[in-house]
Amino acid sequence: MCMGRKASKELLKKKKGKEVGEGSNSTFTAEFWNQRTEREKERAEREKEKVERHERALNQHQDQLRIEQQRLDMEVLSKDTSNMEPNLAAYYEHLKTEIY
Repeated sequence: MCMGRKASKELLKKKKGKEVGEGSNSTFTAEFWNQRTEREKERAEREKEKVERHERALNQHQDQLRIEQQRLDMEVLSKDTSNMEPNLAAYYEHLKTEIY
């Protein structure tokens, strides 16, 4: 028995529908969610690395500030105030007491 063109197209559509049926759809959905989860993990890892880089940079900057403050403190402590005007000498002596 010969099928008409319309009938053969309908049969082809039904066969394709069965191939793409629920099993295939659920596989697609599972793959989609796995890929999405993987992308989210990668994004979280990149964000974590970014935060760690910022923390290292902040710590490094704080270390530099601490070193600069120590250098300034040593400069004040080593300042000879014997030949200074009384007001300026008093200022440096006050700074020395704050450093100690």
